[in-house]
Amino acid sequence: MIQSFGADAATIANVQSALSGGGTVSGGTTGATACSFTKDLTLGSTGDDVKCLQQYLNAAGYPVASTGVGSAGSESTYFGTLTQSALAKWQAAMSVSPTAGYFGSLSRAKYASVAGTTGTGGTTTVPGVSVPATGLAVSVASGNPVGTTIPKGGTGVTYLKFNIAGTGTVQTIVVKRTGAGATTDFSSVYLYEGGTRLTSGRSVNSSSHEVTFTSLALAVSGVRTFSVVADMSATAAAADNNAFQVTSVTADGSVTVSGLPLAGNEMAISGASAGSVTLTKTGSLANPNIGQLAAHVSQFRITAASENVSVSRISLFSGGTTSKSNLSNFVLKEYATGNTLATATGVNAKDLVVFELATPYQILRGENKSFNVYADIGGGAKRTETIKLYIDETTDVFAIGQQYGQGVTVTRTAFDSDAADHHELTLQGATVTITFNGPNTGDIRKNGKDLSLFDFNLASANNIEIRNLRFTITASTTVNGPDDLKVVDVDSGLTVAGPKDDASGAVVFTDVFNVNAGQSRHLRVTADTDTNYVGTDTLRAQLTAFGASDIKNLDNNQFLTVASEVSPSGTVSGNTLTVKAPTLNVGLSGTPVSDVFIKGTPAVPFLGLSLQAIADDIKVTTIKLTSSGSSSTTPTDKDELTAIKLYDGTTQVGTVKSLTGTADNYNATFDNLTLLIPKGTTKVITAKVDVSSAATAGNAYSLLVADVASATAGVDIIAVDSEGNEPGYQVNGTTTGAAGDSVNGADTVQITVRGGGTMDIATAPDDSETKAGIILAGSSNVVLAKFNFTANNEALTVKKLRFDMDTNTASDATASELADEITKIYLFEGTTVVGSATGYPFTTTADDNISIEGLAWLVPKDTTKTLTVKADLSTVANGADTGSEAYVNLQKVGFQADGSATSITAFNVATPLTNGYVASGKQKVVYKTKPTVSRTDVASSLLNAPTDLEVARFTIAADAKEQIGWAAIGIEMTLLNASFSDVAFAVRDITNGLDLTVTTQAPNTTVLDLTADTAKSAILILSAPEQISAGSSRTYAIKISATAAQFGTSGETETLTSRLVLHNDSTTANLANAATFSFGAGARVDATLNSADNAFVWTDFSLSGAEDADADWANGVYIDTFPSTPTWNLTRTN
Repeated sequence: MIQSFGADAATIANVQSALSGGGTVSGGTTGATACSFTKDLTLGSTGDDVKCLQQYLNAAGYPVASTGVGSAGSESTYFGTLTQSALAKWQAAMSVSPTAGYFGSLSRAKYASVAGTTGTGGTTTVPGVSVPATGLAVSVASGNPVGTTIPKGGTGVTYLKFNIAGTGTVQTIVVKRTGAGATTDFSSVYLYEGGTRLTSGRSVNSSSHEVTFTSLALAVSGVRTFSVVADMSATAAAADNNAFQVTSVTADGSVTVSGLPLAGNEMAISGASAGSVTLTKTGSLANPNIGQLAAHVSQFRITAASENVSVSRISLFSGGTTSKSNLSNFVLKEYATGNTLATATGVNAKDLVVFELATPYQILRGENKSFNVYADIGGGAKRTETIKLYIDETTDVFAIGQQYGQGVTVTRTAFDSDAADHHELTLQGATVTITFNGPNTGDIRKNGKDLSLFDFNLASANNIEIRNLRFTITASTTVNGPDDLKVVDVDSGLTVAGPKDDASGAVVFTDVFNVNAGQSRHLRVTADTDTNYVGTDTLRAQLTAFGASDIKNLDNNQFLTVASEVSPSGTVSGNTLTVKAPTLNVGLSGTPVSDVFIKGTPAVPFLGLSLQAIADDIKVTTIKLTSSGSSSTTPTDKDELTAIKLYDGTTQVGTVKSLTGTADNYNATFDNLTLLIPKGTTKVITAKVDVSSAATAGNAYSLLVADVASATAGVDIIAVDSEGNEPGYQVNGTTTGAAGDSVNGADTVQITVRGGGTMDIATAPDDSETKAGIILAGSSNVVLAKFNFTANNEALTVKKLRFDMDTNTASDATASELADEITKIYLFEGTTVVGSATGYPFTTTADDNISIEGLAWLVPKDTTKTLTVKADLSTVANGADTGSEAYVNLQKVGFQADGSATSITAFNVATPLTNGYVASGKQKVVYKTKPTVSRTDVASSLLNAPTDLEVARFTIAADAKEQIGWAAIGIEMTLLNASFSDVAFAVRDITNGLDLTVTTQAPNTTVLDLTADTAKSAILILSAPEQISAGSSRTYAIKISATAAQFGTSGETETLTSRLVLHNDSTTANLANAATFSFGAGARVDATLNSADNAFVWTDFSLSGAEDADADWANGVYIDTFPSTPTWNLTRTN
């Protein structure tokens, strides 16, 4: 059915393989597994069904991402904003409303009708990868990346994904770079299998353009899929095109290989540079013990620069001296929260610990995040062996940049193999090593069975016999100690020693057990507590020192000397545990919060219940919710809140319920639940409600737990503990039974219904692209303006926009004044094209307008997105007028945005404009070229006598498009604690060693006086304009000479401060050309500085030459240098 999307045969095969599956397999092929959608999917959802949805969207022509995570072949199990955006486009095309990127029942039904059908009998035969009867066959793998544009410096770019099918052991793979690019575009090339790096980084041979991977020993029996992955050079050439092809595969013996050469798609290099992440070793770690569980083995920080990043893979190289077999059960945790982000079973064959993050970890631009790594250390490790983990290759960290959608540059120099850049941990231990594992200080249940009091590992380098285990049990209660005290082997579940009843004080277990050489036994002391304990009673277990005849070395038949052969040799103390009755603490979660939704919205988050299990595991079996409406006279809750579901994260709990009962007491009871909350943890259960499309706009509703429990039993919430007994109940930490035992009873969280959405519009804040400034004729994709669109109450899809392209921000109906300058415009969201990729032509119209229709730009609910307007500019030769002003104005009319319930044609504007526009971009001025003025240091910072004294030095550069000329420059000077009389100015061309002839415009035509503490300005006008060729620059110095100088008294410091200024130009808003400009002592030189005087005068040579009468002279407005900073400061001390 996906032919209706325009998919080709290969795409159809891929999506059917990914989605339908389940068919018979013959002829040596493998089919895809079946997939079905059974629940709603939305932001934050995880699971194989999310991956299946991404595969379908990619194949159907609605790509989740062009490259990296989410792209074809790299789909993930996480539903993020990329999936939401792609889904919304599919919904719009399929007429599924609302187009909010929420995969609910309507979307599932539409999917089933267009793509979910199967063949006869509900199955389909799907061809997979053919496995030859003999030899090996190479073929393009599903998910091979399509051609795209990648930034310079990108890391982990997948160029080719290919299969090797058959039987044999591959030793060598050769790939060759092709295309109009260069070997220097790459810094390293790798071979990967999934997320595992198989080789170190290789260079591309500058002569053969080949990369050779040798000594691979890759055993193939069936199908294995590999990827050619590259790190791009930071100096890669823009517009270069590169691809890789597999040219040779060599296997052991006489195995033949078919399917070569096999080529990938070309990737173009953009002129932009990728963002970056920097990894740094942090913290100071303690040396772990042999046999220790969850030992802290590394700590590091990742800092993101230039763009937001999503980290999806971190591979740490294990470079220590201990065997990889001694390290297992790796865990990567977020430093700040302790949340587990990823796990790895051990060190792989390439000495890498590979952490694949199922949910990519977000780091915002400029932020840094720290991480901890933990691992179990085997009993076979040796004392003084080391553990070292670090980043070996830049590709071992895969972080996707949000702006360009590619792997960002990875800087690992502060977390690499250099000794100072990683943690080197030395294993501690002796013949026998004891490691305490827990439990941490916390609660245990009253009347509990087999509760953990002391958990530890006992590792031995030799075969030993434990004859006595000595503990001290401290109980704060006046009753007897715990019963059934015993030591169990955690791995086998068998009792090693005990049990003992009424155990308190010194307790000695005389049961004999063995620990083998190189073994680490995981042991736990458990006990029972009775009903006599009260809420403040505590228990504590300590392993006391072994005696002289407690441990025997079976290898030499000698008893161990405890002081030197047991580590630690003294008492190992456990933590204090408080005995409490099992309790369920119920509260209002921080999410969701009060919000506004439109009628007809499904799965609106209404209430978050925080459920905390105290002292025991708690299973919640019943939750009763009551509604509270805003209308007491017309209770509409039952009709307008049509379906209620409970969610634990993204997993639905229980079945769908509807409100029942009578007015003012509508409720829904969820029973037969099996919601387990582990001891000491908290779960948030979210109630989501379908709001009827017939709901009354303006009504506000809430859900609450009206009465959690009485003093003796649950009422609206019922639970049981691990032994099947009902626990105690608390509301926000207070025992239930009194009035006010409700949750959200005061309507703290309330949902208001609206009839439809609205959209706010505003000009985006200035940045380096949108601020008022110069744009160059003949340029492409020039940013003219950015506008912020905010969707309120619901997601809105912008369908129509209307722009006015004018020389001002005043509405008029004249023919376009910019048709000569602007040829077409484009719309972008970041780097993603909105609407037509070929742009929208701008031609002469009666009212300067460009009306754009057929857009499908989604702005999610309560989210602001920025729309960038870019333009292609005509050249001066083709009619563009130098000095033309350009504004982009967004009009009030010609707008349409559709939501699920409404179609709106009017913006909300915070500050309405009075000229027919809702927002306007800043002034842009068209020139053929432009100068860049930059400050450089003067020859000396010493304030000498004012004779040929250099006071300023600057460089003027011409843009590569055209030469520039300049004829005047302004300077401001302030003299402290001194005065100079009759100051005359000179300008020297430092680059060419020439003195220029100038006329000074100041209080008189030749000189000025600098008096103490007073700022004076002067404009220096050249007798002939300076010409600087395209792409070149010249450096100039301004010097002064005075007829007399008066310095301060002894001990005073005199300072002369100078800076380049625009004078009155800095406040001139209109950038119209000077009709003419007179050089030397003409009409522009007078004794008074005023608004008619231009302090920086330049030309773009848009006319025939830089003559006085040419009308292509401009002032210095929008030349960013003025006033120059920092100032030049010359000082001296008498």
